[in-house]
Amino acid sequence: MIRKAPQSGEIFEPQTVQDKIDLASRSTICIPVILDLAERKVIWTDIALRSHPRFVNNVEANGGGVEWMGRALTSLVKPTLYELFTLHAQARGTLTDRADEADTVFSMDEGITPFDLEIIMADFL
Repeated sequence: MIRKAPQSGEIFEPQTVQDKIDLASRSTICIPVILDLAERKVIWTDIALRSHPRFVNNVEANGGGVEWMGRALTSLVKPTLYELFTLHAQARGTLTDRADEADTVFSMDEGITPFDLEIIMADFL
């Protein structure tokens, strides 16, 4: 919620919320993001657990599991798009620098671009 000043005591008004995410899960245990305050990063986790805890469901009670998942997700080494597309090209065919010789083109402005997230997730991950 946008406020005129921090700690202003203004009443919460849902219509003034600017940055939000919608959770759509049948689970009661969700970890959508990790906020790294030291590095000023938001790490998308998209975790929804199906099991139900035997005890209180909060970070303090489930600290070990949350810490384990947090460490795994923040230390995960992911390939760059260049590495991902190169691996697919090497596995499926022959690399070429000429677009007219290619079956699939990966570039910033033609073919599959970094902004084609749905295609990348469906066909290359």
